[in-house]
Amino acid sequence: MFNSLINGLLFTIIPSVLVYRTLKVKLQKRNNNPTNSIRILSTFHATISSGLSIAYLNNIISQSNYIYTLPLVSSGFFLIDLAHITLYKRQYTRPILITYYIHHLISLIGLTYVSIYPYHLARAFLAELSTPFINLSWVLTRQGNKGIAYLFNGLVVLALFTTIRVCNVVDLMYNCPDNPTLMYRCATFTFLVLNLAWLQGLTRIYYTDLKQYLLK
Repeated sequence: MFNSLINGLLFTIIPSVLVYRTLKVKLQKRNNNPTNSIRILSTFHATISSGLSIAYLNNIISQSNYIYTLPLVSSGFFLIDLAHITLYKRQYTRPILITYYIHHLISLIGLTYVSIYPYHLARAFLAELSTPFINLSWVLTRQGNKGIAYLFNGLVVLALFTTIRVCNVVDLMYNCPDNPTLMYRCATFTFLVLNLAWLQGLTRIYYTDLKQYLLK
């Protein structure tokens, strides 16, 4: 059960570190926030992992290829991101930091079950579709651009969060595999709670920004 995760760590941890370090050095030379590098890396990871999951769910790639490839793509990233948020923990509020830790640990544990629950894990990884849009909001905020493009992107984020990160996970909880393990039940429930908390926070942020935009 752990072979897929171990193989993924062996094959992706070093490339992920090298990419992260390269991005960090280049961005620091431009006096950019060190968080930029992990945002770029997370966008690549989200695009690839969600793309793989969509391909598997639509029978474009085989189950065996998906079981082998997903840990190779994701395990190294989650460890690098854990190291990053630990190193720069002062940039995050304590509640956000805790939710990130929980999310990444659940994701790493989930990768060990990819050969047991490939279909359900693929649907869970569809949540990564929202990551590029969240990162885009962060970029637009850093640029001070909270106009129509920012608000439209926020609408996309909220729609994706509601459908893929909340409704989709609720369905995974109720339409679970036969004889689901306690780990499966705990992981899906925790994932749902995290996404509901994030959705509430994002809704509050975008609603506040919308009111400020309309008052201009």
